[in-house]
Amino acid sequence: MAGTHSRIRDNIIQAAVELFREQGYDNVSVNAICKRAYVAHSSFYYLFSGKQEIIECLLRDVRENEQQLTEALLFASNDFERMWTICCRYLDVALRLGPEITASLMKLELSGSLRSLEYVHAVDSWFIRFTENCLRQGIMRTGMPAEFVAVFGIDAVYKLVYDWCAQKGAFNLRRRAREVSEALYDLAPEYRMSEQEKANL
Repeated sequence: MAGTHSRIRDNIIQAAVELFREQGYDNVSVNAICKRAYVAHSSFYYLFSGKQEIIECLLRDVRENEQQLTEALLFASNDFERMWTICCRYLDVALRLGPEITASLMKLELSGSLRSLEYVHAVDSWFIRFTENCLRQGIMRTGMPAEFVAVFGIDAVYKLVYDWCAQKGAFNLRRRAREVSEALYDLAPEYRMSEQEKANL
């Protein structure tokens, strides 16, 4: 039974994301999601309180997929790359949703009905520790305190996502985020990505 609920849940999420992309979050009704997912309203409301919970679910899935994150962090070459790994998890949500849906998510954040920044800033303590390690090892050369620059870095990438939405996805989000992060933290040259590596992002 749990497997059936999981399949229905995934089907609803996929249908909702497709519709949000096609029509915009505000223009999609629960009726349309149910029709696209071939599910009854009762099934939808058994799993979700409304369409906003679908967005919250996507954010929660990113945060809770700890096994994947742990493996990625173990194989990262240094603590800056660990920060980058975590950053990419959140960038990937924006890229998966697209600029229009991500913009709607940000509008929900501003209205106070969605607290996506809580998910983003849940990793502040990790970023501060990683930044302290990078400063000590000479990977980062910024003169700012770790507790300031780490959180500022998270906010800078969040602002970058805002710009990406405003420009309708006109630039490579992952590449720009990497460039901004390397500059902000004043990464030592040997730890910066090559142009070829950035082109592959």
